[in-house]
Amino acid sequence: MSSSLAAPPPQGRWLSRWKLRRCTRVGHGTRVLGKIWVHGRGKIYVGDHVFFDARNAPIELHAKTHATLYIGNGCLIEGGSSLEAVDSISLGENCHLGPFVKLMDNHQHQTTGNRQERPSSNPIVLEQNVKVGAHSILLPGAQLGEGTLLEAHTVVSRKIPAGAHLQGNPPRALKKEPKKETPT
Repeated sequence: MSSSLAAPPPQGRWLSRWKLRRCTRVGHGTRVLGKIWVHGRGKIYVGDHVFFDARNAPIELHAKTHATLYIGNGCLIEGGSSLEAVDSISLGENCHLGPFVKLMDNHQHQTTGNRQERPSSNPIVLEQNVKVGAHSILLPGAQLGEGTLLEAHTVVSRKIPAGAHLQGNPPRALKKEPKKETPT
């Protein structure tokens, strides 16, 4: 008797663990399909049942020295996404990053003055159940409240309240559809 919810084949679990071998911690049931690049000397924590779907394009996880990159339980990260931590990036449980999403907690260089000097970093925090659309960019200081939904091509660099539905650059709130009442 076969079930559609059967455990993945053992070689899939071992291959996923091998691909994430440079991470500090990898939770149970984590899967990687496709290529994933893990760089840096920082700490990368991957929760339980995280799914990296890199079949269409590689995913990059980069934590510089003394940086922390935390990916919570049940997250889904699609191909082409890049998470680059100089200080701290944290994804809460059940977050979904669409394809080609970029998270970076540092601008890498000054825009004026001494361009060789690295600016200070601002942590990026995504609370639980956040969904980030394709080709979106989260810049230093982005904090997305629980249940936030970002449409494709949205750029965020500030604190966003829980349950917001945003689109664009700068991000603008989309109007919520009124709930239709059902007759009883």
